Amino acid sequence: MGLNIASTLQRAVSQATGELGESGGEIADGLAKIVAQKQESLTQLSNALLQGEISETEFAEEMKRESLVIEAELISVEIAGKAAIQKAVNGFVNTLIGTVTKAV
Repeated sequence: MGLNIASTLQRAVSQATGELGESGGEIADGLAKIVAQKQESLTQLSNALLQGEISETEFAEEMKRESLVIEAELISVEIAGKAAIQKAVNGFVNTLIGTVTKAV
């Protein structure tokens, strides 16, 4: 069974939106735009794990790096406070890691 990475990324963004609640609309919009821009690299990372090219540890390390990049991009556009951004990024990354590692 294949994993639909695009669908997984959208589910992860939705999870992040849920983590933010009603006050996180701008953050969620910003996150969705950034994830859309990073979809190719996130898909490549996910596929590398699924195909056994990298370990789960390497995948988690790369996702930590990606989360820092996403966080920096959200902060750079000054759409919300750091705590709210971190909450959104954590929700996104945790959902993506959980879904992809379950598919391994």
